Amino acid sequence: MIHNQNKDLKNTLNENESSFNILNSHINNELKPTKKSLEEKMGKAVEKEVIKQKIIYLTTMINELNTETKGIPLDLKIVSNINNDNDNVSSSINELCQIMSKHLEDMRFNQVNSAIEVYFDYKEHDFIIDNKLRSVYGKGYRAIIYAVFLISLMQYCYTKNLPHTGFVLIDSPLTTYQEGEELDEKDKIPNDLKKRFIQTFSKERENQIIILDNQFDMDTNGINYIKFTKKADEGRYGFL
Repeated sequence: MIHNQNKDLKNTLNENESSFNILNSHINNELKPTKKSLEEKMGKAVEKEVIKQKIIYLTTMINELNTETKGIPLDLKIVSNINNDNDNVSSSINELCQIMSKHLEDMRFNQVNSAIEVYFDYKEHDFIIDNKLRSVYGKGYRAIIYAVFLISLMQYCYTKNLPHTGFVLIDSPLTTYQEGEELDEKDKIPNDLKKRFIQTFSKERENQIIILDNQFDMDTNGINYIKFTKKADEGRYGFL
């Protein structure tokens, strides 16, 4: 009797295994490929619908723009915008040049009490000071001009309510050479010009000017002068 039961169970197991194999084969050979094919078709359908909606949106935008610009030649509008932009840029640069000119006159940059003309050369992409390109000046004078430019740009932004940090940090505008380095006379900054440079910008009250320099042996009246000494009992030890 037990032998017969084992035989029946074995037959049932074999039948179940056979059914499982048939179902598994059906899943792998028919259902999975069908599922994959349907997923691909659905993906393409969704992508097609997205593209369709984008086309509808762009077509609507084009129609709206065509309606707004109807009767206005496109080429004239573009030229008008370019001209307006160029005029605005030129006007801003001219104002900046006027601020620079005033500062250079105040410090007697050319060593005499006379007007100093500053304008921007669009071909050279640089400033012309007293009919001389900035690059023609010696190293020391170029440093002065660059410092004046940075400060003037800050002041221009302030007066026009344009974004700016409200301060400039200038590294060694008055020291143009390292210790022991030979320097051509035209690259040196006269001491009296250094003093007039400091005096000119010591009057600035709306914004902050920070100058870091290795050598500073002039009057410090009107400025917040901090000396880094690396000494605990003299000046300030260091930046931090």
